Amino acid sequence: SVLDIVVAIVNPSANVTGFIVSICTAFTMIIFFLVDGVKDPLTRIHNRKGFRRACDELMYKHKGEEIMLIKIQIHNLAEINERFGRDIGDKVLKQMAESLRIQSQDQDMKYGRIGGDKFAAMMCTNTFMSELHSYNLAQFVQEWILDQDYELSFYGGVYFFKEGRSLY
Repeated sequence: SVLDIVVAIVNPSANVTGFIVSICTAFTMIIFFLVDGVKDPLTRIHNRKGFRRACDELMYKHKGEEIMLIKIQIHNLAEINERFGRDIGDKVLKQMAESLRIQSQDQDMKYGRIGGDKFAAMMCTNTFMSELHSYNLAQFVQEWILDQDYELSFYGGVYFFKEGRSLY
């Protein structure tokens, strides 16, 4: 286990320098496990685990307010991978992540890749309503879709919920 490795590394039996190197190595390993475990390696945005953590923080920050969850699934990604190759499919995923990144700039919005072809974003409904003019994800995505040699479609859903109430 990771704990056994850390204990083996942090064995101060030799000297002070060895101890300091051991401590630095242990901290590096801990940081590696904490940071890399929450990012999707392809898109460099939150994975499912990281998105859940970010959403927990957002819901705590906006406790008692209505929250909006947006789920987006790329409908025909498997077909694009088969017909045009995985490099093109990866490009689609990266572009979707970039679209979310751009739309969330200066906004209190959390987003991530929660599955192979699924993405999600969460924000306070009041924030969305007050910043509605700046959220144009559909137009942004449509612009890069029209420049491609393949057809791309999406499924999407918007869910609203508040603490103490279920999704509706």
